Amino acid sequence: MTSVWFGPWTLTQSQEMALSGTTLAGTKVIFVYHNPALARLNRAQISGLEYEVVDLNIEEDPGPSSFDLITLRRVTARE
Repeated sequence: MTSVWFGPWTLTQSQEMALSGTTLAGTKVIFVYHNPALARLNRAQISGLEYEVVDLNIEEDPGPSSFDLITLRRVTARE
């Protein structure tokens, strides 16, 4: 298991409205320092809760201050 620093990424009201009714509704987005190993990530655990990775937005031109965005959906007991 890899541990990384992350922070919440806040969507604008327009972005949230655009996602309403799509498969990305109800997801959360976090940002992490660019890490090529995250391209293989399919699950994440935050504060004891398990999440499925539904989208990765990996920085194409990484630099010392590059960030990747990871979209997560909470895994429920029945999944």
